[in-house]
Amino acid sequence: MRFGHILHALYCEPWLIDPAMHQQLRQIVDAHITGKAHAPDGNILDFNDKSGKAPDLKVVDGVAIVSLVGVVGKRIGMMEKSSGVMDVDDLSDNIQAALDRDDVRGILLDVNSPGGTITGVPEAADMVVEAASMKPVVAFTDTLMASAAYWIAVGADAIVATQSASIGSIGVYSAMLDSSVAFSNAGLKQELFKEGAFKAMGIQGLPLTAEQREHIQERVTKIYEWFTSSVIEARVQVSKDSMQGQTFRGADAKAANLIDQIGSKDDAFDLLKELIG
Repeated sequence: MRFGHILHALYCEPWLIDPAMHQQLRQIVDAHITGKAHAPDGNILDFNDKSGKAPDLKVVDGVAIVSLVGVVGKRIGMMEKSSGVMDVDDLSDNIQAALDRDDVRGILLDVNSPGGTITGVPEAADMVVEAASMKPVVAFTDTLMASAAYWIAVGADAIVATQSASIGSIGVYSAMLDSSVAFSNAGLKQELFKEGAFKAMGIQGLPLTAEQREHIQERVTKIYEWFTSSVIEARVQVSKDSMQGQTFRGADAKAANLIDQIGSKDDAFDLLKELIG
């Protein structure tokens, strides 16, 4: 099935993402599957207009501008990239390229992302922490720095956001689709032969068992603890109350210690130049 791996991720894997974007992803995939991927004006339904190619590293006055844009995932195919999904491996490659260049003295992480899947995100976050130990790193957003994107950015030396930007959404969830009632109403009955309590968990037409539900919740809780521990390690003044899946606008994000400064991209540049010295 062409969309099998995407459907599995959407409905079976834990997500670090703004829920509204997750719902939009579902709508896009459903539209492609049903052949309704075109709007009335003929345009392809999408959530970002991307070429499918990772952005080239841009250097301005010794500052490398590394973009973190769109839903994030790992080992993303061309179809997903053309829909605005960013591969964390491309992000890490650009950070490494910035570290390798002698003419780069600092890194500006320019973020506009609702988050994404868990796979590859902690490693990308570690890459930012490592980069910040070698060259100054400032993360900036004038739109959205949510969930997985915040996890990646939190290891920067400082975070700057505009007053109207949305920051946070620190949380994890896994949305499983129970289609057993729909199967029953359609006169269908799913028969499953398996070994292993968690094998074929979430398969269409069958409800989850209590043991499976407990397993999913345990996995989500562990990822949440991993996420929040990384945030607290980088920003010790962030409270548990600010990490309940909600997003904050600029001033409230600063009050919650999620960011360091409210300002424009120019302000982020100025702060980075101060750190460069």
